[in-house]
Amino acid sequence: MIQFRILTPREGAEMTVADEKALVAKMNELAKFPSETPDAYMKDYADRYYTYAGVRLRTNDFKQFVEDLVRNGQIHIIFI
Repeated sequence: MIQFRILTPREGAEMTVADEKALVAKMNELAKFPSETPDAYMKDYADRYYTYAGVRLRTNDFKQFVEDLVRNGQIHIIFI
């Protein structure tokens, strides 16, 4: 289980999910403009983040994507 804090309209909301894929699925569910699948959301998010921040996020798999989100301060892992 991964407990995390995510930047959302409810700033500082804490949630618990089973794994990185479930975390991305939850982010998609909470998104203002969700994608059709968690995989599509991951790629869309990475494209937007590159456009606005100039930083490339890895989208090879959910684990690497989440590692990059943490590294760039987009989410905060509280407990794994």
